[in-house]
Amino acid sequence: MEFYARRTESENKNEWQPLCKHLEDVAKLAGKFAAQFGAEQWGRLAGLLHDMGKFSVKFQKRLEGAPIKVDHSTAGAQYIIESWNNKTARILAYVVAGHHAGLTDYGSDSGDETCLARRLLKKIEPYKEAAATVMGNVAGSTLSSPIQWGGNQGLQLSMFIRMLFSCLVDADSLDSEIFSERDKYERRSHEVSLGELYTKFQNHMEANFQNLESPIDRLRSELLQECLDRACGERGLYTLTLPTGSGKTLTSLGFALKHAVRRELRRIIFVIPYTSIIEQNAAIFRDVLGAEHVLEHHSNVQHEISEDSEYGYELQEKLMLAEENWDFPVVVTTNVQFFESLFANRRSRARKLHNLARSVIVIDEAQLMNGEFLKPSLLAVEELVRNYGATVVMSTATQLNLSELLQDSVLKPVPIRNMVERVRERFDQFRRV
Repeated sequence: MEFYARRTESENKNEWQPLCKHLEDVAKLAGKFAAQFGAEQWGRLAGLLHDMGKFSVKFQKRLEGAPIKVDHSTAGAQYIIESWNNKTARILAYVVAGHHAGLTDYGSDSGDETCLARRLLKKIEPYKEAAATVMGNVAGSTLSSPIQWGGNQGLQLSMFIRMLFSCLVDADSLDSEIFSERDKYERRSHEVSLGELYTKFQNHMEANFQNLESPIDRLRSELLQECLDRACGERGLYTLTLPTGSGKTLTSLGFALKHAVRRELRRIIFVIPYTSIIEQNAAIFRDVLGAEHVLEHHSNVQHEISEDSEYGYELQEKLMLAEENWDFPVVVTTNVQFFESLFANRRSRARKLHNLARSVIVIDEAQLMNGEFLKPSLLAVEELVRNYGATVVMSTATQLNLSELLQDSVLKPVPIRNMVERVRERFDQFRRV
């Protein structure tokens, strides 16, 4: 019999989505996403495994309208554990078993029925005979981990699981959109490169800051040039320590754009503590780059779509779609949104994580990270640099002692580069009040 992943309102099964096609398409897309951090085959396997339980006869009857519940997420998790027969298989088991309800704790054989240990022992509907063609692409030797160890290993492993989870759930969601709402999927597309945005930045600076008459403006220009020179450096963890009034907003934007172009990074994410600062900075970024290239994502953003809205109907809808996975050139968001997503286990929150890989992430007012979650937040940032190709800029007038904090918790911390020399002198130059 033919097996299907999704149906339409029509009873004509020729219009339904074949299951093998869905698995292959999700595998291809998840693999593409995971390739950004060296885990293409991991992403591909997760895609092939995730809906293996839909090969059961009962699930197909459910698609035909039978009022029955079928667990289709557990089959792939059980299968990879049986095939590999080692603890490495748990990485994929977590991801596959949780792709609808969210990542769960491992637990124990006698624990909560939703924990992974219980799910791996759960009796499920027969599926293997029908899934034989797909299973041939899954079984095989264990994949090696792309993680470069040296950080906090527990956090490193958990982030790798979350990143794979993000690749899978975004790929699954997008494939569903392609099948069910193709026009919606096509509205996500972007036609701009970060190189074009950097040109826009250069043009803006030339048009507005060419005649530097005041000493303060000349100092700001010096600092901007110093940071633009640093943008040619390697990907990594940077500190930007500048006093208030020195032009950090435009300076950090210029660095991020030039660095992204030089190092072939994919997007720029600004992480800011207060919505009032976000709104102010996002307005500047829109003025420089154009509203169609800047996503402002926080709780104060209004979602009502109307023809006479500030951005227009089409752009407003595009921005709302981009909130789901941050697939946008420039994203401006809050500390809460950023760090809670990094540690999230839910599908909707974690969906955006894979798009942090190979991005420039500017954490503004970094000193406000201080508090009981400072250590895990710093470790997560360091891990984005170490294993996910990101460059992170800690921007503040009151810089944290990153070296000491990381040295205390990480076996081999990544190097920290200062973007500005003569920091004390710069503070003296801008002491105007």
